Formats: sequence, C-alpha cells, structure tokens
Amino acid sequence: QNFYNVAVSSAAEARQQLNGYPQGSINAPCVILDGASLELCVSHHQRLFMEVACAAPTVICCRCTPTQKADIVRLIRQTQSSAI
Repeated sequence: QNFYNVAVSSAAEARQQLNGYPQGSINAPCVILDGASLELCVSHHQRLFMEVACAAPTVICCRCTPTQKADIVRLIRQTQSSAI
C-alpha cells in the first residue's frame, strides 16, 4: 500500500497538498497527517479535506489530541452518515 503524507505549516500548503492527492486512481494511497497538519486542513479547507479523506482507503491521524479525534469523527458522521 502506498502512503500520501500531508505535512504542512500553512493554509496554502494544506490546499496544495490536498489538491495533489491522486483521487480516482485504482491504487489510491493512504493519507497520513499529524495533529498540526490536520488542524490546518480542517480549519481552512474542510470540504476539500473531506473529499480526500473519503476517497482514501485509509486516513491515519497521528499525534492528535482527543478533541481533534472527536471532531474528525463528528465531521465524518455529518458528511457520511453510513461511514461510522
């Protein structure tokens, strides 16, 4: 399985990384984010982040706070009610 690492330090980098995800490819890579990158992606590009997260076979969020994890679950439930 391939991995797509999203490690960003600005909203512009977050948009660029999310837009660079190869959606629609047969062997789509897993997405890996750290807590700081997750915060930037969700707070500035929530819709784009959800498109990427739903297109990826797996999303791994590491070094996140419990609140961030809960927020992601809530966001996924709102967007994809059948996912969780």
